[in-house]
Amino acid sequence: MSIVNSVSTYTGVGNELYTSVNVVLSGTAQQTKTVPATGSFSPAVNRGYWRCKVYNGGGTSPTLTDLTVNGYDGTNTVVVDNFHPGTASTLSATAYVDVLSDFLFDYTTAGGGASGSLLQYGATVLQFLTTMGGTSPTATADYEVAAQP
Repeated sequence: MSIVNSVSTYTGVGNELYTSVNVVLSGTAQQTKTVPATGSFSPAVNRGYWRCKVYNGGGTSPTLTDLTVNGYDGTNTVVVDNFHPGTASTLSATAYVDVLSDFLFDYTTAGGGASGSLLQYGATVLQFLTTMGGTSPTATADYEVAAQP
């Protein structure tokens, strides 16, 4: 699949646009994928939008049970959002999950986790932690981040 309606269309956002599409997910253990998939945001970012689409479920009764999004600067981690539906979301050829949210980080050159801030001007990557349910579940994910320093 591909991203048709990009988060970069939101007014005032999109100095940096990163996508990672057709990412294979499998199993029930939590999986961590980063955006950008390689390297880092340059410059680091502290505000914007993220999007995660999980689709094409396979295996027996595949579901999405949890999606956590973290900002990471190489040292500190901050939880940006957590999508944890009361009932796990079904993944199939006709049922998928598409989650979108915004983020804003506090940062300081002298700070860090103890001060409630990311170091050196914001996040260098966003981490997407995905957990699926079912028996031998598989799925495909598309990730997108539109952000600015």
